[in-house]
Amino acid sequence: MPADLVYSGLIALIVLFAACVATAWHYERRRRLRVEERLNDYAATASDWYWETGPEHRFSFLSERSRPIGIDIRTRIGRTRRELALDAQTEPEKWAAHDALLERREPFRSFVYSVGAADGGVRYVSVSGKPHFDRHGRFLGYRGTGTDITERQRTAENLRRSNERYDIAVRQAGIWDWDLIGNAVYYSPRIKELLGYGDREFDELTAGSIKWLVDPDDWHRCLEQLRGHLRKPSQPYNVEHRLLTKDRGYRWFHIRGQALCDAEGRPIRMAGILTDIDDRKRAEERLRDAVESLADGFILWDADDRLIMRNDAVGRMDPEMGEMLAPGISFRGFIERRVQLGRVAQAMGREAAYVDERVAHHRNPTGEPFEQRLSSGRWIRMRERRTREGGIVSVRTDITPLKSAKPICSLPRPRQRAPTGPRASSWPA
Repeated sequence: MPADLVYSGLIALIVLFAACVATAWHYERRRRLRVEERLNDYAATASDWYWETGPEHRFSFLSERSRPIGIDIRTRIGRTRRELALDAQTEPEKWAAHDALLERREPFRSFVYSVGAADGGVRYVSVSGKPHFDRHGRFLGYRGTGTDITERQRTAENLRRSNERYDIAVRQAGIWDWDLIGNAVYYSPRIKELLGYGDREFDELTAGSIKWLVDPDDWHRCLEQLRGHLRKPSQPYNVEHRLLTKDRGYRWFHIRGQALCDAEGRPIRMAGILTDIDDRKRAEERLRDAVESLADGFILWDADDRLIMRNDAVGRMDPEMGEMLAPGISFRGFIERRVQLGRVAQAMGREAAYVDERVAHHRNPTGEPFEQRLSSGRWIRMRERRTREGGIVSVRTDITPLKSAKPICSLPRPRQRAPTGPRASSWPA
């Protein structure tokens, strides 16, 4: 009996142990399932996909998550990463370094390359991998993850191109940027080149102020224009000043800028461009000297019908007209002022119509001469022609001696349209 009891007890212990083992296995299996389920959930929501390569670095597995980016798994299995890449030929150094790393069986992170998608487009992927071996240490290949970074890469490329364009602009243009709060100014290399100074020399000279750069005769005007813009930033800063260069003396420069304000409307920053216009100014001076040497009156209007310049001969023919013709005045404004002062007898009683007729004739110049009798009694013959830039040149010749040599007939009333015939016609103003 004692032996039977011992045997029965042993059987019970074995059964109890088996039950405990089964229970433990059951709980372990449930735990593993939960872990696998959790990992699957993470994988399902991750942007990465998984891949595996063999000893020769040919893909043996690609997870289904590679499909959304346009990669057909069937065309990738059995091929190497280099064979699939679009940039293997254009970036040989990058791929040579990657191949060397693979041969050393080292892990890698964030290796970026481009591949062709099923839709014919180009996608950029970033891959990371780790070598894996069997229990005998034999190399079996790599396992890792991949991420589609196409949008990020395109954004980075656009930013790179934008920065490249900015760098080119900075090198080609004289750009300055003034921090009004910290009173620090950035000058592009081009500004220093235009003025002829080296970096260190220019920085030392401009450490406190740029007053030494500006022509002393122009300094107060320079300050007033700058302060005026800072008081009213809505008005563009567009000025011309003579600045001191290192080896070429004072030269003319065109300075454009714009102030930026904070939420309370206070200027906090101002940036702009500096351009060398000395050659243009010298050409203008030569032109002005040539124009002033003319005995005839010379008037130049821009494409917007505003006065650019006139010579002194215009004022000698008609001093009052010379005073009215200030740079910037519009042609219509000039004619309207003459009519208001009663200097045009033919406009009496039909002032508005006369102004419209005269402006229409001016804006459609034929080059044919027409004559005017001034309030002073002088006779002027005029020709108007349009320039290639869209402006209008007017040349005025005093023909009073010619008119005095023969009887002066009364002038006919001007018609609605300006005469365009081959013979000179009378057109007061």
